[in-house]
Amino acid sequence: MEAGAASKAPYPDSNQARDPAVLSRGQPGSAPFSYAGYYFCNQEFIFHFTPGGRTPLDRRAIGVRYPDASNVARWAGAAGNRRCRGNTWFIPYETIQSRDKDRPHPATFPPRVPEYCVRLHGLSRTRVLMDPFLGLGSSALAAAELGIDFIGVEIDRHYLQEAVARTRSLIADR
Repeated sequence: MEAGAASKAPYPDSNQARDPAVLSRGQPGSAPFSYAGYYFCNQEFIFHFTPGGRTPLDRRAIGVRYPDASNVARWAGAAGNRRCRGNTWFIPYETIQSRDKDRPHPATFPPRVPEYCVRLHGLSRTRVLMDPFLGLGSSALAAAELGIDFIGVEIDRHYLQEAVARTRSLIADR
């Protein structure tokens, strides 16, 4: 590349990664097990991609209320008594009694994670949520709660049946 030449993305219409969010899975030291050889990793990275990196984010859609609402008027960007949550999302997992019965999958996450992702990227722009790794169906549950269509793909028949049962149960309880 010549000096002073502007760099271009090799694929200008491709999806581009945005800044990652960090999902905090619990308080430090809250693991139900310990192994002296490793730290307990209480966070996961959430990568989101947008066409060309141009999709606006609605940061207040998943925002945090101000502790003292009387100060909201002082800040121009504080509309709706919400501030940007930032890139660390603390979303507690539901307490379970039996891993085999209540969460029989090695890589689960609360339905609020995909809900936040959809809200961040714009619920009004979302027509269909697609999860190519359905697992137990957290994304399907979020889509049902948000009232949007959903497509899920899962190669393991047991996990697929569990995801369908959980989603049907949520819809029936509404």
